[in-house]
Amino acid sequence: MKLLLVLLTLSLLVAVDVGRPSLAQSSIPAATIGNGKQIDKPSAPVLSIAPEANAAVQVVDSFMAKLASGDLSAAEKFLDPGLVVISNGIIQGSRSDYLNGPAKTDAAYLQKNRRQLLRRQARADTSFAWVISEKALFPQNAGKSTTQLVSETMLLAKTPAGWKIMHIHWSSHVATGS
Repeated sequence: MKLLLVLLTLSLLVAVDVGRPSLAQSSIPAATIGNGKQIDKPSAPVLSIAPEANAAVQVVDSFMAKLASGDLSAAEKFLDPGLVVISNGIIQGSRSDYLNGPAKTDAAYLQKNRRQLLRRQARADTSFAWVISEKALFPQNAGKSTTQLVSETMLLAKTPAGWKIMHIHWSSHVATGS
């Protein structure tokens, strides 16, 4: 039931979003970020964030900062107990399943890579929000040159304790030419 409510709200947010510029209409050429080519130099990300989604975006950024620093107990505070994480088509499980397993590997990986936000779109209403991001991960290890392009979707719900991440979906692929 909760998932159905999230999906219905997401559908409503997307319907309300019709008419706003899409990320596909951004000023960054598609060949730079959309077709798997390596990003050579940092540039300003393309942002389309509704003002009412700013607090949810801050939660996503805070969660990712804590995850990347390896502070999983602090990262947990941004996650709803009913969280479901999916990564490249694999369900990683609940909040505790994720934090006690894959999150440790994710944190170690993020610590070894420079992250660059390429684009982000976020919308919210009074109880639900979604934040969609595209990022590049650049390896910092000598001899490693595989750049990953990551698509990230986070659904958040407004709780009495503030915005909490209910669902995370990450998918990634190796940038061609890297």
